[in-house]
Amino acid sequence: MKKVAVFTGSRSEYGLIKNLIHIIFKSNYFNLGLIVSGTHLAKNYGKTLDEIKRDKIQISKLIKFKYQKNMSDPKYISSNMSKLMADLVSYLKKKKPDVLILVGDRYETFIAAVAAVILKIKIVHIHGGEITSGSRDDLYRHSISKMSDYHFVSTEPYKKRLIQLGENPKNIFNFGALCNDNIKNLKLINKKIIEKILKTKFHEKNILIAYHPETNSKKKNINEFNKFLSLLKKIKNCKFFFSAPNPDENSDYILKKIKFFCRNNKNSYYKDSYGNELFLNLLRECNLMIGNSSSGILEAPLLGTPSINFGKRQNGRIKSLLTVNCKLGSKKGIVQIKKLLRQDKKRTYIKKNPYYGINVSKKIYLKLKKLDFKQKNYKMFNDINFR
Repeated sequence: MKKVAVFTGSRSEYGLIKNLIHIIFKSNYFNLGLIVSGTHLAKNYGKTLDEIKRDKIQISKLIKFKYQKNMSDPKYISSNMSKLMADLVSYLKKKKPDVLILVGDRYETFIAAVAAVILKIKIVHIHGGEITSGSRDDLYRHSISKMSDYHFVSTEPYKKRLIQLGENPKNIFNFGALCNDNIKNLKLINKKIIEKILKTKFHEKNILIAYHPETNSKKKNINEFNKFLSLLKKIKNCKFFFSAPNPDENSDYILKKIKFFCRNNKNSYYKDSYGNELFLNLLRECNLMIGNSSSGILEAPLLGTPSINFGKRQNGRIKSLLTVNCKLGSKKGIVQIKKLLRQDKKRTYIKKNPYYGINVSKKIYLKLKKLDFKQKNYKMFNDINFR
């Protein structure tokens, strides 16, 4: 039986990979070792460890962080990453998994990749090859890809980018985005039940908001978010649903401002984390999603919900026709919001979505079964013929 370790350090990446984790967990072919850390254990970000426990997946290793009031300060991030590295190396050295599966681009995931490389454990990376030039995620994502042996990308252009990075085309597979499984298997919850769960009422028009730090510049990030809140004040007769930002640099400022905004605007609602199922149902019911989250580019269009992507955080990501880019501070933003709120949701041909896929987790699982993780080979840079 092959031993597979899976690392998860945030709610967003767990929401994507949970179906694959379930399949591996129930498999007679793999022995799963689930490593949980990061904001899963933080109250300010919804303590999503409880969601993992509700999914009844056995956790093999919990790695706790020290959470300060200003937890996004580089000083505390560095301290937590140092502890994460030490604990991961200790766990992986003891358990000796055949492969470590990682998703996405967070700094916690980067540390997990480094630990695996040190111990010569093969890495499977999911959702590589993407670009988000408005944050440092690009640095982590591409670094994780370079340390990985096998790749599962969400769309064909991302496969080409990994080849451009020197990865072997034979080790890159495209089955679509993981979120397709969550949407296909989504247990639908109607508006009245959602209202009962959240203890708040929908308005005639509703907007889901997910805004994360643009980590390249603190001053610019603060100015941009203040512009974003000023824009929201111009939208009347509409309900705003907020969630907590990712715990990146400058996130404490954004979180504080969101909570203040919701306390002072009766049409605003805040929840640290909705959980994957409730979040998708809320997104499905809302007329529009706005902010700078990847959910507005991946999940929203696949659910048929239009989205507006503000700022530069997601620059470089491939977008469907249901996602509109807007510059913060421009008049186009408020015009687009009002325009999309006036429109009824249109049925879209989902197969035209660049991230569309069928049974993505199952296809990844079946491919994992065929891969030889015991094969000892030195990873080579796959050069492109420039002639």
